[in-house]
Amino acid sequence: MTQKKYALKDLLLFHELAFILLISLAVTVGAIGIHLQEKSSQESQRIQQLVQEVQQTRGHLYRQMKELFDAYFLEDMNARSEYNHFTVTVEANFEKLHQLAMGDIEKKTIQELHTGYQTFIFETSALFDQHGGLSHQDLKNC
Repeated sequence: MTQKKYALKDLLLFHELAFILLISLAVTVGAIGIHLQEKSSQESQRIQQLVQEVQQTRGHLYRQMKELFDAYFLEDMNARSEYNHFTVTVEANFEKLHQLAMGDIEKKTIQELHTGYQTFIFETSALFDQHGGLSHQDLKNC
C-alpha cells in the first residue's frame, strides 16, 4: 500500500512539474511573440517613413521643375530663388532617406537616386547660370 502512495505522490509531483513547465513555455512563447510583433511594427513604421519621405521628395522635385519651367517660359524673376529653396529641401529629403535606409539594396538605390538628382541639379543650374534669368528668347537664339 505504501508503494502506491509514493507512486501517486510521484505522479502528482510529475503532473505539477509538467504544468509548471507548460506555463513557462507559454510565457516564453508569448514573450517571443510580443518581441517579434514589436520588431515588425518598428519595421513597418520605418518603411512608412521611407515611403512618406520619397513622396515628399517627388513633390519637391516636381515643384523645382515647375520653377525651371516658370523661369524659362514665364520669365519669372523669383524662379531661381524658389528653385534654390527646393534644392535645399530635396537635399534634406535625401539626407533623411539615407538615415532611414537599412541594408545594402536600400542604401544603393537611394544613392543612385541621389546621384541622378545631383546630375539634374548640375545640368539645370548650368541653364540658370548660363542664361541669367533663363529667358525663352535667349535660349532660342543659342
